[in-house]
Amino acid sequence: MRKTRTLEIDMTLPKFGSTVQIPFTESDLGTFSRQYSEMVLRTYEYTSVEQEMEDWSLQDGYLVFAPEVGTIRIARGTVDDETAWWVDIKDWARPCHGSAVPKWEYQAHFPGIFTVDWVGWIYAQWIV
Repeated sequence: MRKTRTLEIDMTLPKFGSTVQIPFTESDLGTFSRQYSEMVLRTYEYTSVEQEMEDWSLQDGYLVFAPEVGTIRIARGTVDDETAWWVDIKDWARPCHGSAVPKWEYQAHFPGIFTVDWVGWIYAQWIV
């Protein structure tokens, strides 16, 4: 049975003064990368858990997912004292603000707690 999600997305920047990041840890990296890899493996037989886990890393408290197409950075914390998570995309197509080096660009924040099943949704909606 397929899950249906209803979600209101605020595509405006959060109030940065009221945004508090709760850094992801090595333990979170292991948990989320394994959960995502096992989810992918149920759909695609050509891969392995270990191979899929290689797409995940931890950088400065952010979870970074870097498959062959598109790289995203996921943060968690609170926005206006409400539990939230947010996504940045590494802009490879056009460097930000005239810089020759691609930079992270904020995309959106979401209410609630991040779970790995959102990664597929993000890629289906924005990336590919």
